[in-house]
Amino acid sequence: MAFPSPNNFRSLLRLAAVDITPLRRHRDYRLLYIGRFVSLFGNQITFVAVPYQVFTLTHSTFAVGLLGVVELAALLTFALIGGALADALDRRLMVLMSEAALMVGSVILFGNALLAHPIVWLVFVIVSLQGAFDAMQSPSLGALLPRLVDREELGAAAALNGVRSTLGMIAGPALAGVLIAVAGLPVAYVVDIATFVVGLVCLWLMKAMPPPADAERPSIRRIAEGLRYARSRPELMGTYFVDIIAMFFRRCLASSTRPSPSDRSCSRRPADGRAMSTGMAALSSSLPRCGASRSSHSDSRRRWSWHCFAWWPPARRT
Repeated sequence: MAFPSPNNFRSLLRLAAVDITPLRRHRDYRLLYIGRFVSLFGNQITFVAVPYQVFTLTHSTFAVGLLGVVELAALLTFALIGGALADALDRRLMVLMSEAALMVGSVILFGNALLAHPIVWLVFVIVSLQGAFDAMQSPSLGALLPRLVDREELGAAAALNGVRSTLGMIAGPALAGVLIAVAGLPVAYVVDIATFVVGLVCLWLMKAMPPPADAERPSIRRIAEGLRYARSRPELMGTYFVDIIAMFFRRCLASSTRPSPSDRSCSRRPADGRAMSTGMAALSSSLPRCGASRSSHSDSRRRWSWHCFAWWPPARRT
């Protein structure tokens, strides 16, 4: 059996390793990466905490499933607005403002969790609003990457983003289960708020990302142009529909796999055990996702059509 030579072995290792050149060379990309990495953990904590809280308040799996429907409806509705704003405004500022709005939502969830009788309908309102802000943030967030790294580094940056998302989606739900079981829901929300603070500081330290000089103001006409262009490209429409279907069924899977106290398998477990198993169920449904933002100054319609549909939950912050 022939063994690879040292030179060939080193070449194989280089192929298997993740290229961290974008992190070393570009300060703003490094700041964005750190901020999103920390913030993603907070997002995954809330992704587990909110359904767990709703179930403990309502004892209804239907109510838990309705959370996903409410958030998905907000995502689909406001993604078009987010795409229009991504082309017309400072993209860093858009991400910063939407991130601050998302943090306010988590602060309200924390305050609600402290009440003797938390308000269920308020949780649904906050989830809907956070879905809307996530949809408006994602196009700007996706369009930042080509402005932060060189063209030849886009592949390496995308790989790094994939590593970040995968680690967050694997470890985040497990951490959420431990936090809820050991410290309770209010502490879980506090940790989410703390991760928001880290993300906001990193965004604040980044340089401004103004729109192109020839950028048009957001309008209904621009939205219609993007939709017409998307309909003219079957490969784009295919990816949109596949993405929407995956989002919908992923939400159903996340809701249906969360154990409930009435289940026979969970009826003899203490509440802490249910919180832990809820986190593990969310972990199993947090499949890594990838998205693309195609920004081209030479073809504004193509750029716009990608921005219209450039969101990638679960995580409102990937």
